[in-house]
Amino acid sequence: MAGALTVTCAESSSWSDGSTRFAQWDVTVGNGGSAATMGWMVTLTFAADVAVDQSWNGSYTARGATVTITPTDDWAMHIGAGQSITAGGIFKGSDPTVTSVSVAVR
Repeated sequence: MAGALTVTCAESSSWSDGSTRFAQWDVTVGNGGSAATMGWMVTLTFAADVAVDQSWNGSYTARGATVTITPTDDWAMHIGAGQSITAGGIFKGSDPTVTSVSVAVR
């Protein structure tokens, strides 16, 4: 059985073009269990509505201030016991600050 998944989220840079703020966030999903995961989904909640400007290592869907990330490749979907994967993206809006993050097995 897959164990508890963990997720960390860290802002690696931010900037503004004068009217829009941008922030790059790195998201790491870890598997602390004794078996591989069979899929996962990360939910990021931002301080305000955002759009995905760029993304990597996942499929991203933005709806208002919520972004969901799901794996796009088998190697990312199945996280081995004790292993992790890193995804990330550049998000833009009036306040692209992550206020909460969660992960669930899919």
